Amino acid sequence: MALYGFDVGDVKDIDIIVSSETAAGLMSELSLKNQADGGSERFRSEYLLRPDFGPVEVEILGSFEIRSGPAWHQIAMGRPNAICVGNQTVFVPEVAALADIFDLCARPKDLARSRQIRSR
Repeated sequence: MALYGFDVGDVKDIDIIVSSETAAGLMSELSLKNQADGGSERFRSEYLLRPDFGPVEVEILGSFEIRSGPAWHQIAMGRPNAICVGNQTVFVPEVAALADIFDLCARPKDLARSRQIRSR
């Protein structure tokens, strides 16, 4: 949301959703341990990587899924938007897709974020 110019307050962590193949490659390339533990009743991923990229915690989620009712939903980026951050290009979900992900998460903080996006 911050990359789209929304005021998100203090950023506590950054979640990066990738495919299992990408997560496996990053795990090998960066010598990271897969910390996936089966997830929770609501969230799970095949890979959970926590690289030390600085003061803000980063979690890389490979094959991330969200449970809604009895079904698990695989989260994929779809058509990404390229956003320049300094001299780097970061690929993020389209803003409407981001709101859909927040709706699926369904926690109060996520629903508030979805409302913020959709009210713009």
